Amino acid sequence: LRAPDATGLLDALESEHKRNGELMTGLRRALKRYEEHPEKPDVREAFRTLVKQYAEFHWGHMRMEEEQVFPLALAVVPSRRLIRSGSSTPGN
Repeated sequence: LRAPDATGLLDALESEHKRNGELMTGLRRALKRYEEHPEKPDVREAFRTLVKQYAEFHWGHMRMEEEQVFPLALAVVPSRRLIRSGSSTPGN
C-alpha cells in the first residue's frame, strides 16, 4: 500500500461494500412482501423506510468514494497507470 495512512479509509470502504449487500438483501425481501401485499400499510411503510435508508447509505458511500478514495488514488497511482487502465487523468 503506497498510502499506509489510508488503511482506515479503505477498511471502511470495504465494510460499506459488505453492508451494501446486506441492505440489498433486505430490500429484495421487502419488495417481495410489498408485491405480495401492496394493500397493507405496514408493508408499504416498511418498504418505503428501507428504500430511504438504502438511498441515504448509498449517497454517503458514493460521497466517500468521490471525496476521499478517488482523490487518494489519483495522488498515489502514477498517471501512466491510470491511462493504461483506461481511466482518465484529472482534468480530462
